[in-house]
Amino acid sequence: MGVELRIRWDDRTWLGSHRAQVEQMIRELPSFAKQEGDEFWLKDTTTPSTWAFDVRVFLETETIFFEVSGKTRSFREDVRRLHTLLAAASTVRLEDCDDPDESVDINRLFR
Repeated sequence: MGVELRIRWDDRTWLGSHRAQVEQMIRELPSFAKQEGDEFWLKDTTTPSTWAFDVRVFLETETIFFEVSGKTRSFREDVRRLHTLLAAASTVRLEDCDDPDESVDINRLFR
C-alpha cells in the first residue's frame, strides 16, 4: 500500500518563512530516523518491515510531500501529529497526490 500526500498552505510563503521550525517538528517526531538535506525518514521500529523507512517526508519550496510505504504507527500517529501541529499554526490543506483537486478526509485517512 503506497500513498503519496502533500500538505499545501493557503499562504504560499508560509513554509519558506518557517522552514527551520518545521524541520525541528519533524526531527522531534517519535519515529524520526534520518535526515538527508530536505528528506526525512520516519520508521516504526515495532514493525517487522526490513525497509529503512515507513514514510519519507520531503520539504519542497512551498509544500511538504509524503511518500508512505505502509500504514504503520509512524504514519498513523506521527504524520497525523505533524499535520495537526501545522494546521494549528496556519491554514493547510492535505492532498492526495493522485487527486490534488480533492482534500483528504483526515479522519478516514489515519484510521
